[in-house]
Parts: sequence; structure tokens; C-alpha cells
Amino acid sequence: MKEVVNYRKGEFVDYNGETHHFVVAAVSTTDICEDGSLWLTLYNNRDINPVDAEEITKVLFVGVAVCNPKDEFDEEKGKMIAYNKATNAKNLHHPAMFTTRPGFINTEVVEALLNNIVNYIKKDPGSVIAGYDDAKKKFLKKAKDQQFVDSSSKELKKLAEDIKALSSEDKKNLDRLISIV
Repeated sequence: MKEVVNYRKGEFVDYNGETHHFVVAAVSTTDICEDGSLWLTLYNNRDINPVDAEEITKVLFVGVAVCNPKDEFDEEKGKMIAYNKATNAKNLHHPAMFTTRPGFINTEVVEALLNNIVNYIKKDPGSVIAGYDDAKKKFLKKAKDQQFVDSSSKELKKLAEDIKALSSEDKKNLDRLISIV
């Protein structure tokens, strides 16, 4: 089995201004499955009989480890986590890339892919952090709401506090009064 591992580290600043460090591992291997062979089979659209098959000669797996900004970044730990994510059993059924041709997955291709992944994560952290996009929406809504409160007049803020202090019965009566007036 020939296995080559390449790493790339990167960082991005999130919606809250915090820096997240991350490590991407790209693991290319020629040992694809237990018996050492895997076939890419082509089928036609009319039936399930194979039309052609070629042996897959190399596979590339990718794993990403993202450090919480509250934790101290440890590059070696990040490499270990990213490698383990790339090579875990679940990921082995979903390679980032595979080929039936010798030499197609080489150092230049892997380096370009790593650069692309790092740039993509910087632009879209939600692609690798579960719940990131929802947390960002909540944060931005809260910031927008706070900006609205801060820009509101003292009179309007006082009125809102007074209405908020009303009982539910008084709020219903106020709604009715507003609709009548």
C-alpha cells in the first residue's frame, strides 16, 4: 500500500470577528479496499448490465479539522484529527477524487485541491462547521435588532417598555384601540 498525506492549514475570521484555525488533510492511497481492487463500472441507461469496467488505481480522501476559537490551536493535533476524518470508515465510501489512470492524482493536483479547499472554507465556513450558518443568521439578526434599538428615540423606547409591561388583557385592549383610532 502506498499512502501519501499532504496537509494545508488555514484560518478565517467568523461573523463575530473571531479567528478559527483549521487543517485540511489529503490522503491519497493505492490500497482502496480489503482485496486491493475496486472497479469503476459503467452502465447504460436501459438496463443494469455493465457496459465497461476499469480498475480504480488511486483514491484521494479529504478531512478537515477546525479549531474552536476559544481553544488554543495545536497544528499537530489538527493534522491528526483531519487525517482521521479523511480515513474514517464512513468517508472511505465517499472519496474526494479517484482515478483509473496512473499519474492523474499527483502532487500538483493534490496541492491545487488543498489550496482550493482552504480558499473555499474561508469563503464558506458553514460547509465544514455544522450549525455555522444558523448561528451566523442568529448573530446578525441580534446585531441588527440591537442597532434598531440603539437608533430608536428615547420616547419610542419608553413607549415600548410601557407596552411590554401591560397585561395581556390590556395589550388586547390597546390593539383594539389602535385599530379604532
